[in-house]
Amino acid sequence: MVRISWSAGHGFNTPGKRTPDGMREWEFNSAVVVEAIKLLEQYQEVLQLRLDDPTGERDVPLQERSNRSNSWDADVHIDVHANAFGNGGWNDVNGIETFVYTTRPPMDVTLATNVQKRLIANTKRPDRGVKAENFHMLRETTAVSILVECGFMTNREEAALLKSAAYRKLCAQSIIEGVVETYSLKLKEEDFVLERAIVINSFADFPVAELLANFVKAPIYTRRVAESGNFAKELLVVGGNANGIQADRITLLAGRDRFETAARVKEYIG
Repeated sequence: MVRISWSAGHGFNTPGKRTPDGMREWEFNSAVVVEAIKLLEQYQEVLQLRLDDPTGERDVPLQERSNRSNSWDADVHIDVHANAFGNGGWNDVNGIETFVYTTRPPMDVTLATNVQKRLIANTKRPDRGVKAENFHMLRETTAVSILVECGFMTNREEAALLKSAAYRKLCAQSIIEGVVETYSLKLKEEDFVLERAIVINSFADFPVAELLANFVKAPIYTRRVAESGNFAKELLVVGGNANGIQADRITLLAGRDRFETAARVKEYIG
């Protein structure tokens, strides 16, 4: 099990944390965290906790955030930000960078490197690299911790990207790809989606299987699909045999030829 805490940097009304034309940094940070959590829910053995205020109304103090991550026993902490340079006006500084704490623990560097690599490959933005810094959330969290700066709010081109829903989703996807690579996460297996299905061993049995499908209101699958795994609780097998097929309940409707098979189906339908 991997326990991951997330933090969207700052709050909606935190002074100074915005583009020169008014987009709040929290708007970008929060959107990325929301999308990342949603994407990671598809994977096995993962628990997630968000440390900031999802409404953005309160800029949760850093000590409160790190304390909560530590008391929850997070294995990984990811802080999402948008960068800035200068005194709040537009300039040409651009690119993406990912930070670890100054002591550079090996696992932190591995995660940061994988996330940075995916961000650059997917966004095509300039690579500012993995860097070390004495930021509170990197220093005070006991988990493997990284802080991601996904572009500069003070760069016109990147500010436009930071406002884009597509770019926000791309950043979230890239971060998750880095996490999945680092921790070898596996997608969840799909649960049963069907109560009942029909299996045919030969297309010669399709006409009678179609009549059965209309009667029991169930889809028809070939034997090859049926042998690939459990996808229905009950299977009605038309023709052939049920060897290698798995389900909670299997009903074999088969005879020595397709005419006898049709008679079995007719008897089942009544």
